[in-house]
Amino acid sequence: MCINLKQAYELFILEKESTCSPKSVLNYKNDVGYFLDFIKDDRQQGIEQISLDSVTLNDIKRYVVMLRKRPKLQNHQFKPTVNKPVTNTTIRTYTRHIKVFFNFLYNEEYMQKNIMKKFKFVKKEQKAIVPLFADEVERIDKLFNDKCRLGLRNLCIVHLMLDCGLRSGEVARLCINDVYFDKNLIFIRASKGHKERLITLAPRVKRYLYKYLILYREITESQLSNLRAYKDDIFLLQVKDVKPINQNVIKQLFSRIKRRTGIKRLKPHLLRHTFATSYILGGGDISSLRLLLGHSDIKVTEVYLHMSNTVMISTGYDNIYRLDKIYFKRYSDTFNR
Repeated sequence: MCINLKQAYELFILEKESTCSPKSVLNYKNDVGYFLDFIKDDRQQGIEQISLDSVTLNDIKRYVVMLRKRPKLQNHQFKPTVNKPVTNTTIRTYTRHIKVFFNFLYNEEYMQKNIMKKFKFVKKEQKAIVPLFADEVERIDKLFNDKCRLGLRNLCIVHLMLDCGLRSGEVARLCINDVYFDKNLIFIRASKGHKERLITLAPRVKRYLYKYLILYREITESQLSNLRAYKDDIFLLQVKDVKPINQNVIKQLFSRIKRRTGIKRLKPHLLRHTFATSYILGGGDISSLRLLLGHSDIKVTEVYLHMSNTVMISTGYDNIYRLDKIYFKRYSDTFNR
């Protein structure tokens, strides 16, 4: 069966729309779309005129060469072009999605050859990730007043990621009935890859969330025993229009924090890195950390083992932000028996 690139793209996106999250589908649309635009411009033909079987491994290699020469953020809808090359991490992401695209077409027998079989990805960039130090977290906390709605909400956002290891998207999607105050647990049900997990509710986060519910969600103490009734009611809200927060709200918050504290490496995911590093340094094991972070592959979690060892050698544990002892209680109990 001979189909054109336009048909191939539409078949691929239909498959992903039936199996992936909307965010993943958008990423596939963008990243495969960039490659198809390259092929269209290179051959000066519309993709509906280009046969799928005419695309070769050399086309993909030339696309990678173009990416390595292209300035960062070129043609970005909102951000200005930066006079720096596109990172290897970005190129790997683009080409990984292209590989998924062509593997799908080969497995579904729309292509006679698997052109990605001998493709070699560009090497990963070995960037050192420095977790947050205790004094840096103190500077962040001092920005917010927990006696006002905005300050308390922002402290909830920061410490859900820092003390519980949540992703920014998980914080934005957290519902009232996902928090079990009586059992000190948070239920993550809308996670990456549709995976569910249970997270320990750290005491500091528990205090912030409890106070936020009582003062600003108008939930009485008697109602706290039946939070299961608040199904799909987002926990944290925007202040002005009282709508649920989203990831854009969190990004804007961290831009302000970065500017006001001067912590240049700060971004939302750094708090999750800090949680993981502190967990290992505090005595937690890698298998438990994998469950807390919601990783499918323990190899992803093992990165934090290397990171923690590096931090321990270079700075020592005393300088790193420490998690609450609740995470390590079972270890101390075991040793004291």
